[in-house]
Amino acid sequence: MSQWFLGVLALPVLLMPMPFAAAQQATGVLRGQILDPANAAIPKVAVTVTGPGESARTTQSDDSGAFVFLGLPEGAYSVRASAPGFAPF
Repeated sequence: MSQWFLGVLALPVLLMPMPFAAAQQATGVLRGQILDPANAAIPKVAVTVTGPGESARTTQSDDSGAFVFLGLPEGAYSVRASAPGFAPF
């Protein structure tokens, strides 16, 4: 009898609509590494990415020159890197 009771309680929960479920959206990741002409890493470079319908996002490269942008919607992006002593790229 207790199994029947648990089944009756679970059924309304399973049939409830999911109002908080989010629609799936395709996103991507942009990774890179900032190197000088001698292939030495350049740390603390300001990296800005601008994409379709998005405001610009900025991050800073780490000690190995690496940077990452997560959760970017599909589309074409422009990337700008700038650091003191180097021309913007």
